[in-house]
Amino acid sequence: MVEISLSFAVVGEPQAGSGVKIDDGAKVWELKEAIADKLPKRIKCAAVDLQLFLAKTSKKEPKEEEEAKSDGREEWLTQLDARQGVSGTSGYKLLLNTDEVLRDVGLRSGGLGEVGPAERAAGKGPVHILVEVPGSCAWKLADAKCPLLAFDPKSPIIRIPKAYAEGSGLYVGEDGVVLYLRKDVQEEWTALWKSVVQSYATLWIVGPPGTGKSCAAFAFACSLRRVGGGEQWKVVWIHCSKRSRLLSCILFSGDDEKRTCTFKRSLLEDVLKSLNDYTVVFIDGYVKDRDERKVMWPCRQWRKKEKERRRIVVVSSMVSMGKDWRPDLYRDIPSIAPSSLESSVVIASAPESNTMQEEQLFTMFSWTLEDYQEALKNDELFEHVKNNLTARSSVTMESRMESLEEKFFVAGGSARMMFDESTESAMDSLLSALARVEDLTQCLTSTFGRPGSVVNRLFSLHPGACLYLSKPGILSSFVAREIGIRTGPAKLQALAQWLATNPAMDGCMFEMFFFSSLTNGSAVILSEGRCNEGEVWTSNFVARFDPDREIRLYLPHQWFAPTKWNQGGNDAVFYELKGLDNTECDRSARGAGFTMKIFVRIVQVTRSETPSFKVEYYKDLLTRFTVRQSMWLHAVEVCFVAPSDVVSEFTLPVDEATFRREGVEPVFHSKIVATDICIRVVALENEMWRPKVGLKRFKRN
Repeated sequence: MVEISLSFAVVGEPQAGSGVKIDDGAKVWELKEAIADKLPKRIKCAAVDLQLFLAKTSKKEPKEEEEAKSDGREEWLTQLDARQGVSGTSGYKLLLNTDEVLRDVGLRSGGLGEVGPAERAAGKGPVHILVEVPGSCAWKLADAKCPLLAFDPKSPIIRIPKAYAEGSGLYVGEDGVVLYLRKDVQEEWTALWKSVVQSYATLWIVGPPGTGKSCAAFAFACSLRRVGGGEQWKVVWIHCSKRSRLLSCILFSGDDEKRTCTFKRSLLEDVLKSLNDYTVVFIDGYVKDRDERKVMWPCRQWRKKEKERRRIVVVSSMVSMGKDWRPDLYRDIPSIAPSSLESSVVIASAPESNTMQEEQLFTMFSWTLEDYQEALKNDELFEHVKNNLTARSSVTMESRMESLEEKFFVAGGSARMMFDESTESAMDSLLSALARVEDLTQCLTSTFGRPGSVVNRLFSLHPGACLYLSKPGILSSFVAREIGIRTGPAKLQALAQWLATNPAMDGCMFEMFFFSSLTNGSAVILSEGRCNEGEVWTSNFVARFDPDREIRLYLPHQWFAPTKWNQGGNDAVFYELKGLDNTECDRSARGAGFTMKIFVRIVQVTRSETPSFKVEYYKDLLTRFTVRQSMWLHAVEVCFVAPSDVVSEFTLPVDEATFRREGVEPVFHSKIVATDICIRVVALENEMWRPKVGLKRFKRN
């Protein structure tokens, strides 16, 4: 590639021209970006919206024009011509295909009309590109008609067609956006109805990532009736992308029109000015540190001039408003303001009083396992998401729920990860988030809840006694275990303190403390309240394994943790490989054709006195360790790790004889050598996993 110098002029602006240096192997879209970067104060639209024309045409009379072109006698526009002003682009070739290479469209070294110094001084130097800059927002009318959406009140499934959702920033599949109408969505719609249909309050919608805040808000935006009652309403959806400096905008107007455009944040004020007074603006993906000045401030200024007819909804990436929420400072406004604005969504909610505050807050909480279970009873939704649950359409309801619970182990309260991502993709996303947090416990008080914080992706939020006492939680068991592996026991106590308001986290915290002790020091094992003859479990590294695949034994001993959920199965596995020695048993094993012996410890971490136990999981796991014919399954230990106050009341869910018959002999049976089996319950040395909240935890019945 050869670097070339290109001069350009802006149509209608004689003084706005300049030049750029670029490789002749670059593409037209790259030239657009280079020109936009060269004139940032003049070109405020997205580079993609620029129109570029090859500034080369014939100067012959019209009747000679075709002959001139065929003879290759087209001439470049000169700098002198450009300074006198170019009012139009008639006769110039539009560079329509943005993937074309510059040298292939006539912009190559040696063919750019180069002139000498004297000619350049006389203004005869060439102009190679004419740039046509669109207005503040180049609205593009969509081909598809988009009338208001009416949803079936009897159906729990909300479908937003692809034609509506394209350009919204939402995840849009081939069949559009599919939303399950859980209770939280209905409550968000009620908040929207009260704030922007019945009245004109600014509504803030917050909550953890992946809960469906934006999908619910966009569905409501599509349900708004724009025409009727003598008022012509417009609905504007503005998506603030974290990956781009541009705003993506959708404008619904009239009976069925949809327009789209993209523009820089600095142009938002001009775009708002172009709208009429009857407008509802939805701001999606708002991040305070990034968008407060360039997005929220122009919107507030625009709304001040006509509050009743200019209404705003902010769908934020923030988990909560924190100290920015100041209801003591907000004015009261009428809870019902006369307007023709309506929604096709049926809301049966009367105002609680004659007034409401001018700023309203709604929190969308994380999904629960019960939410998912109820949702996946619906066949239509299941068919839509089954590929990301690794399930088949013909499975029974029981198998459907097992697939759900397996995915819930990873995705937890994030519906986005549950329904829109594969298990592997969700794991990668969460591990990436964990890798970016150096000290999780220090981040909790300083960054949790802040918009854009990676910590938000690792935690969930659930209702408390009131709006201001929401209970944080760890997103999923997978995240909890990974935090435990990465965090020392002392720092884990700070996390336990932070989660103390949510008793549902006790089970997670105990498992986290087990892995924390194992990988960050040692897990001292107690039996009947005493140290079990110095028994200590420790590991510098816990490998992950898929219980459905081959387990490769690279090291003489190793701790493992499964990457899949298995209720009644295992939370950790330890193996130890040894060669055969000269003891009588080992000589017998050698005579039977074995060359190695293996000890396997299977651990289930539990707080229950009567844990669930499914022997088939243990049998399948042992199969992975005995696939090699030369391996003697020397000993198997099934170990239940429980809190010390549970051990004395603990009931083993299986006896040795049953486990040998149903768990071991189907995968390893030898008439010459036997397998030693031990089933026991133990406790950890201390109780640091318990949150120190000054209250004694009552023993469970």
